[in-house]
Amino acid sequence: MNAYRKVYQALDAALASGERAVAPGTEAAVQAAIAELRARGGPPEAMARLQEISVDLARLNGALREGDDHECMTQRARLAAVKDEWLRQAPLN
Repeated sequence: MNAYRKVYQALDAALASGERAVAPGTEAAVQAAIAELRARGGPPEAMARLQEISVDLARLNGALREGDDHECMTQRARLAAVKDEWLRQAPLN
């Protein structure tokens, strides 16, 4: 399974987690994808996007810990938009 699909599935699990904490392993999957793309000389745009996703996940986790419903909704909306865009930009191989 390639890095793009792994990140898509991790984001899908994170968004499905509802009001509780982000699904375990989500952030690790994003970090692993960054490492994989770096090792393969992947597109800089994809690595930059992954770093943005990582920050959004950290913000979501922080908002969940703090009980900030507004920030949770904001971050979930950002991640939902990124999730589908991410897979559309994935190479076919």
